[in-house]
Amino acid sequence: MRFNPDCVRDILLECEQRIGPYEELYLEETNIPTALSKYSWDELLYHLKQCKSSNLFNDDSHEDVLGAYVVTDITPKAHELLEKIRNNTLWKKILNKGAVSIPSLISTAIEIAGLVIS
Repeated sequence: MRFNPDCVRDILLECEQRIGPYEELYLEETNIPTALSKYSWDELLYHLKQCKSSNLFNDDSHEDVLGAYVVTDITPKAHELLEKIRNNTLWKKILNKGAVSIPSLISTAIEIAGLVIS
């Protein structure tokens, strides 16, 4: 499947909004939150797994036996990335660089944010 940085951003923003001290983000094919409804279940599941393998979700996050995906929390690394990709103007600049994976998205976000700060 082709990497979609917008999907990663939307997933992380949804996690940040919904996850609390006693709340998880539980995603299943038949109950996709409105903010993520523009993506197919297959695309969401692929990017959820990419986030997990890139250490953006904590170790307890997983696909359950019924095929749903449970995000119990995001990591400090995810919070750092969110701070760099939250602003729509910066996000457009990051997208113009053509990230093809989460590691390249992170490095591009760091580069663009650094240019803005300096």
